[in-house]
Amino acid sequence: MIRSKRLISNRTILNRHIVVLATTTIGAMFFCSMVIAASASMDKTLMPESTVSTKIPHPEKVSTIDLSSEGRQINVMGLTFDPSGNYLALLCTTYGTPDNIIIIWDLKENRRQVRIDNLGADWAVGSDKILQWTPDGKFVTFGMPSRYSMKFWDALTGKVKDVTLTGAFAGAVAFNKNGSEALASIVDFNGGISNRLIASSHIRIYDMATWQSREFNTGPFQVQAVGWTVEGKILAVGIWNSYTYDTMTAADSHVLKQDFQGLDIQALHYNDELAQLIDPSGRQPTLTKLLLPSVPRTNKINGKDHTWYVSPILLPSGPFLKSDASGTTFAFGVSQIIDGRTLRALTYAPTTDNDGKVLPSATTSRNIAFSPDGSHLYWTSGSLERGGSVNIVMDTRTDKPLSWFKDGYWGIAIRPDGKLLALGNKSSVELYSIK
Repeated sequence: MIRSKRLISNRTILNRHIVVLATTTIGAMFFCSMVIAASASMDKTLMPESTVSTKIPHPEKVSTIDLSSEGRQINVMGLTFDPSGNYLALLCTTYGTPDNIIIIWDLKENRRQVRIDNLGADWAVGSDKILQWTPDGKFVTFGMPSRYSMKFWDALTGKVKDVTLTGAFAGAVAFNKNGSEALASIVDFNGGISNRLIASSHIRIYDMATWQSREFNTGPFQVQAVGWTVEGKILAVGIWNSYTYDTMTAADSHVLKQDFQGLDIQALHYNDELAQLIDPSGRQPTLTKLLLPSVPRTNKINGKDHTWYVSPILLPSGPFLKSDASGTTFAFGVSQIIDGRTLRALTYAPTTDNDGKVLPSATTSRNIAFSPDGSHLYWTSGSLERGGSVNIVMDTRTDKPLSWFKDGYWGIAIRPDGKLLALGNKSSVELYSIK
């Protein structure tokens, strides 16, 4: 591990150290060089200087949680702190079983609180299985339904509670800050013509007391991920489905245009990445912004040029949103940081050009974490390279990677007070003090 005294903030020094590190691991060189290359094109005015910390964080290892007694070849695949910061929930796999296990670790007593086994095939390790706490800190959940029900495991006893959901199958949910409501996105595919998918998209809000729901129809804006913002609005990201738009009635198109003011709908292409800010009360108009245009591809069919449009990003795990504690700053996949108040965005990692370039393996929200105020993004490469993953601390307001260090394997989390960092490291968890 590279000790904190060697952590750096100067761009020139950072480049020099990355070259040194690259002599021992090609994967680390690739990961770091991508971040440096991308930083040159960042928008430097994402958030006001006065709203966030300007202090450069310096992680220092303080202890290790040894999980080797939990089973043969146990691997930590994700981890998250509870709202109080006293417990750490671990999503793990073990040798010889396809099922995930959940371990709740008591940080004050430095012991296992509970182990939850036999989660079932629905919760096999996958990029969309993101363990999270309910806002009251009483339960852990994957935040997504399985066969029209959601499972909540008591964090102290491991007992499971099933909640039956109303309506069609929904994607992963996002809880609001006080735990009264949860968001989910739904896409219903209604068929297609010549491989052109026609889909209707909805955003669903659940009342967590009754689990009854209400929906917003987003039409051809095919929502991929949703989150609550600091102002209680809904941030939605997704793609433009021009095939769905072409099937809409004139009346529907007129209503739709109210949500896309400032954008030329006729100029949008299939797979353009969009973001929307939606006021669920309906008192304020919807704000829509084009995040990334889709990429045209052309080939000849029967002697004629045929053009189609592909996604501007290629994430093996699919798009996701992850926010800071307040819902002010969001990471959209491994490509952009979005201001949840204005939709201003900057690119913190290069997007693929769909020509075979491979992004770092940190393509799941399990491998990124924000400081509580959103001023810093911690990004781990999820590498199997000797010496551990490359972990980078980035300033979310500027083009500067502030520091880096090597350790861990998969999964990263920041305690709610911002003073402790946890890294999954196969059969252990490394804990770092952040100063």
